[in-house]
Amino acid sequence: MGHPSGLPLKVAGNAHVRKIEDGFFVATTDSYGGNSGSPVFKANTLEVAGILVRGDQDYDFDYAKQCVASKVCEEDKCRGEDITLIEFIQKALAQQTQTPVTNTPQQP
Repeated sequence: MGHPSGLPLKVAGNAHVRKIEDGFFVATTDSYGGNSGSPVFKANTLEVAGILVRGDQDYDFDYAKQCVASKVCEEDKCRGEDITLIEFIQKALAQQTQTPVTNTPQQP
């Protein structure tokens, strides 16, 4: 769910995971530019599964007719959208908090 392309809140259900990679998965979410950073939920538990980070082209452009239309794909015909796994994000955040950052003032 998110606010893509300047739209009001858009909730897109019925997505499916296509494949799981190292740190992310590819899914069939109905999302657009502007959805990056949006949470992706597990349907059965409503827990956050990951964060949408990148995806396929959103629109088809017909330059002859001077119009733009949402790109519609059959289930397995487009690239899909990439979602960073929440476990990957949690692990990265935990590693950051384990490494203290010290700001030592410089002497003039």
